[in-house]
Amino acid sequence: MKRFILALILTLTVTFFSFYSVIFLEKTAFEMTNILKEVKESVQEGDWQSAQLKLKNFTQEWEKKHFWWELLVNHNEVDMVSNGLAYLQSYLETRNLAEALAEINALFNHLEHIPEGERLTIRNLL
Repeated sequence: MKRFILALILTLTVTFFSFYSVIFLEKTAFEMTNILKEVKESVQEGDWQSAQLKLKNFTQEWEKKHFWWELLVNHNEVDMVSNGLAYLQSYLETRNLAEALAEINALFNHLEHIPEGERLTIRNLL
């Protein structure tokens, strides 16, 4: 009976942390994409200084969350976001509109895809 209770407690604990980690990833991805939307708007308006300031804000938020994301998801996925930030910074510095918008869209895709990949769904299990 003790083994059953221990197994049940462990199962419930793992399930709780699994659901919590997905909620955390979704919440932080939503926050990050909101900041990234502001960067995109500034780029589309041609306000490069504002875009760089907003990207700096995005980068600071990413640095706060980066550690936790690496604990929860594949490092390659997290590295793709970090690399995208480096590329985007360069594109903003050189005022390359097309490349900046393409990289912003790629970052949106990565930030939305990562929590989806961690969600417990039949598609992810197969």
